[in-house]
Amino acid sequence: MAKVSSTVCAFSPFQQHVFDVVRSIPAGKTMTYGQISATLRAKGIRACCQAVGQALRRNPYPLDKPRSDGFFVPCHRVVASGTRGNNGAPSKSSIGGFVGQRKGSAIERKMRLLDAEKLGP
Repeated sequence: MAKVSSTVCAFSPFQQHVFDVVRSIPAGKTMTYGQISATLRAKGIRACCQAVGQALRRNPYPLDKPRSDGFFVPCHRVVASGTRGNNGAPSKSSIGGFVGQRKGSAIERKMRLLDAEKLGP
């Protein structure tokens, strides 16, 4: 998987690090904002959950709107902690945000993307 290139994208170094971690999450799997910030801290990068969320809020290339060369950052795979229902799947009521929104059509879109990946090819 290609790293995010600062020559192609106008992302801050922190956003690049967040996007690289998020791009490593396999389809059908999720990570929490806290897990991503812990991963970054383990690499010596100062991070907190809120900063990860703000970086992802600015993601211009979610899975269903990739760049022309196919590049995307699957930010729908990042969920808030404590979002698991009884069956272990993320719960819509507390799944976290998506494209800067915490409710409404954006969250419905996030749930559809997660559901589609669960089914797999």
